[in-house]
Amino acid sequence: MPKSLRDAVAGLKDDPFFRDKLRAEFVDYYTHIKNTEIDRLLSEVTDWEHREYSRCFEQVRRDPAPMAYFSQLEPVHCFTLP
Repeated sequence: MPKSLRDAVAGLKDDPFFRDKLRAEFVDYYTHIKNTEIDRLLSEVTDWEHREYSRCFEQVRRDPAPMAYFSQLEPVHCFTLP
């Protein structure tokens, strides 16, 4: 079972059954389109990402020494730095 959309598309592209039944040219064309869609999807910032990280970056914009804020934030609301 594929673990991601990209893995599923790669599986389709390499599947001999579909390459034979749908023709290799169609499968190559279709998987190219799907990979392009995945690239566009992954390049978008989602509403969840805006909510999740806006608190972190809002604090960074207000203070010239942002690293101090990162060490004080809870990991649930912001990523932690090493």
